Amino acid sequence: MQRAFGQQREASPNLVAIGKEIVKKCGGVPLAAKTLGGLLHFKREEIFPKDTKMIKENLITLWMAHASISSSNIRETNVKSYTHMMSIGFAEVVSSYSPSLLKNLPERLCKLQNLQTLDLHNCYPLNCLPKQTSKLGSLRNLVLDGCPLTSTPPRIGLLTCLKTLGCFIVGNKKGYQPGELKNLNLYGPISITHLERVKNDKDAKDANLSAKANLHSLTMSWGIDGPHSYEAEEVKVLEALKPHPNLKNLEIIALGGFRFPSWINRSVLEKVVSIRITSYKNCLCLPPFGELPCLESLELQYGSAEVEYVEEEDAHSRFPTRRRFPSLKRLCIWFFHNLKGLVKEEGEEKFPMLEEMAILYCPMFVFPTLSSFKKLEVHGGTNATGLSTISNLSSLTSLRLGANNQVTSLPEEMFKSLTNLKYLTISYYKNLKELPTSLASLNALQSLTIDYCDALESLPEEGVKGLTSLMELFVEHCKMLKCLPEGLQHLTALTNLGVTGCPEVGTRCDTEIGEDWHKIAHIPNLDIR
Repeated sequence: MQRAFGQQREASPNLVAIGKEIVKKCGGVPLAAKTLGGLLHFKREEIFPKDTKMIKENLITLWMAHASISSSNIRETNVKSYTHMMSIGFAEVVSSYSPSLLKNLPERLCKLQNLQTLDLHNCYPLNCLPKQTSKLGSLRNLVLDGCPLTSTPPRIGLLTCLKTLGCFIVGNKKGYQPGELKNLNLYGPISITHLERVKNDKDAKDANLSAKANLHSLTMSWGIDGPHSYEAEEVKVLEALKPHPNLKNLEIIALGGFRFPSWINRSVLEKVVSIRITSYKNCLCLPPFGELPCLESLELQYGSAEVEYVEEEDAHSRFPTRRRFPSLKRLCIWFFHNLKGLVKEEGEEKFPMLEEMAILYCPMFVFPTLSSFKKLEVHGGTNATGLSTISNLSSLTSLRLGANNQVTSLPEEMFKSLTNLKYLTISYYKNLKELPTSLASLNALQSLTIDYCDALESLPEEGVKGLTSLMELFVEHCKMLKCLPEGLQHLTALTNLGVTGCPEVGTRCDTEIGEDWHKIAHIPNLDIR
């Protein structure tokens, strides 16, 4: 037993019992017991029980650290090795410190010459790394997600083994410029921030992003509040940061230039599936997103007041036979005050795959006819004309309307063609006094939520009667609502009714005695408060 466990008393009763059973099997032969005990002494307790769940990337990193797989060609190796070794039990290594308490790292950390992974994700108070971080010559993975760093360590380009670097923060001095990325063979995502500090386009070109075939996500941002360089210089910098055609996700934040880079086109971004562009108030028009063959998600926020259409009239002239936005499934547009629509020219099929759209604070927006469309969210002061064109979306199954203080009523024709609509939410329409009787056209509607409509006094009798498929109705914080409609009695599919923050209605729905009780007595689940 001492050969196996050493001189210390074994704390685990289970191991003691197992040891005694092993001794019995040795048949009283001392040499056998000593030999077996010596072997067991070097057997580690199982760190990772069978069936332990792990994040794939963490598992790959551990295998590399233990030399279970070669790290010379990490991405080609990991797919094969991961598939082959799926049944091996590993568990995530949990650090012994609390990330919320880690304020700085000691400089002596940089003496760990064999360190391969430094995982600092979600270390919220940590705002800088040791200045000698570039001496960690074996470092392959530097995980900084969720760290509010104010700068990247100087001369990070010396870490030639580095494969993953979550973010690079541009600084004003030598050793902090994008050229530090030149010789790094990076994988996965990277965010390059504070590009306003780039001296010129040559420094940006030195980053050599166009040669980094293994970067799948790229975020480039300028400081929103800080001083910017000349607008023309920002365009040159962005032109010089042209990515490799293997890129899958692109994000550009706070570009102060007057145009987008010419590399936002089919030949460079042929594999991009997601684009998000935020705060570009000086750009006079949008790039030709419609020609990107794999683009599935497009998010545009805080654009120029000059932009009237997502795709202008001359955009299709270069490729007249090609479908526009062939793969786009999700489109989100925020704060375009003069945006009138998606495309200026109607004609050939556009947006054939579009299923989900959010239009927030685009008061001039008009909805086109879209055959594949399923889910729509509209917020802000869209006028009655814009709201009426929602009827063009005949395949719509989910509609959320919110935050409109202008309209007092919804257009009568708005719901007439929405025969497939299943979910409808109307929120924060502060001056909305009534709903249209065309509500009755929504015979497939299953869920209706109306909340924070301060001026709403009643629900339309005829409109409610037509909601034959309605299963749940929630009316919340509509303080002017007087009563519930008689038509509720005929909605046999209705199983859930919630009324909250509607004082008069709440009183009228008192069990057995309220004036509206007979309208709702048949509903199984009631929540009246």
